[in-house]
Amino acid sequence: TDAFLLTDIDNDFLQEATVQITNNVDGSYELLAINTSAVANSTVAVTYNVSAGLLHVIGNATIAEYQALLRTVTYVNTADEPQPDTRDVQFRVSDGNSFGAGTVYVTIELVNDPPYGDHNVTASALNPLYDVY
Repeated sequence: TDAFLLTDIDNDFLQEATVQITNNVDGSYELLAINTSAVANSTVAVTYNVSAGLLHVIGNATIAEYQALLRTVTYVNTADEPQPDTRDVQFRVSDGNSFGAGTVYVTIELVNDPPYGDHNVTASALNPLYDVY
């Protein structure tokens, strides 16, 4: 989001950032994604630890480059019925000497999936006790 702003009054470059789901209630169904192509020719590396819900960005880059990358972070939940608890996603950035942190709160909105049927089911599959002629 464009509302995400990074500043550092005594450095023009950052060394690393982490983004973590701090209350990962749906386990491996929850993950964070980032669009590394948001910054052309970026020298940062990105790793993701699924079990910890931790996205790690490391490498010397300008504040503007880190800001552009971190603005692309998305939360994904692939659970069929995710827990409706609000998720806390913590952002931490470091210039190598100190760090700053902030938290984004993600609200989960449950969606009712429509029913569906398989039109390729045969009558014998429906009731295998009777022959179908």
